[in-house]
Amino acid sequence: MTNPVLIIIVAIVALFVLLLFVKQFSRWKFCVLCVSVSATWLGLLGAYWLGLFPYRELIAVLMGQSVVGLYYLAEKRLPADWQIWRLPFLLSLTVLAYAALGLVRLWFWPLAVLAAVWLLTTGLYYYRDSTRLRQTFERIVACCRDW
Repeated sequence: MTNPVLIIIVAIVALFVLLLFVKQFSRWKFCVLCVSVSATWLGLLGAYWLGLFPYRELIAVLMGQSVVGLYYLAEKRLPADWQIWRLPFLLSLTVLAYAALGLVRLWFWPLAVLAAVWLLTTGLYYYRDSTRLRQTFERIVACCRDW
């Protein structure tokens, strides 16, 4: 088999160029790089499931890039107060990527902790105007903004 990293680089570059043309001649708004990376790992994931591409780790790296890209997209587009959910959102995307790779083990505790993080964050959001919780809420929202 050809070098798997070469396959990934060629696929992303080819999709990038193709999607630049698609974007230029269409009204669709999308990040060409994000779609190129996502389409590549989706195709490779299908090939992995079919037994045609055995390099799960490389797919995981690309999936991680998409997870971070979605995180930044949400951070950019959502209201500032909603940024309280950055941590559970990022963790949820990570768990979804892990599940897509078929790495399903010990699901109860990771999902229980993830649910607890979502519940705690949601509780903090709904009580953010409380005198005691306001400062904590503001610190969490500002953590990535003020570094």
